[in-house]
Amino acid sequence: LMDDLGMNDEGSSFPPPQIPVHSKVDINWNLKTANDTEINLEEKFKNQVVFVNFWATWCPPCIAEMPTIEKLYQKYKDKIGFAMISNEDIGMIEDFRNRNKYTFPVYQIDMDIPEIFNLSIIPATFIISPDRKIVLKHVGGADWSHEDVTNFLDELLDDKSESSATSTLTVPGISPNSSPFG
Repeated sequence: LMDDLGMNDEGSSFPPPQIPVHSKVDINWNLKTANDTEINLEEKFKNQVVFVNFWATWCPPCIAEMPTIEKLYQKYKDKIGFAMISNEDIGMIEDFRNRNKYTFPVYQIDMDIPEIFNLSIIPATFIISPDRKIVLKHVGGADWSHEDVTNFLDELLDDKSESSATSTLTVPGISPNSSPFG
């Protein structure tokens, strides 16, 4: 599958994601976990940066970027919240995660997502600041373990106001409306 998409197993043929957005959002969403309990995204990650990825098990670019999300998760799991969200059956989502030996948390959502997220294409990824502003939005596959992403997150975590983190990062070769799938 990866070869068919022109990618290696690391997802490194993807560009780094687009940055930033700055829209304030509500993440007071109830999500189902693998053990069939519910969590509230806002309560679980109160006062934290949150990495939110909307994906599906049948989506080739979603699958292709997952090794890079796993690398990012391993590096930042103790510093930021991660929510890999699908509207598929939680058993199917969890089976996919386990089969691929991913350790990031997966959730099922069965409510309408706020319009600001405009989820007409997946994967769609958002990094949300502790004050609930979207500081990064990327639609389509990306290399989430790219140095530009880790530098961005390090600055975001270091800078309480987030202003310098979102204003100093430029991503070479990506215009605000570009897509890796052209």
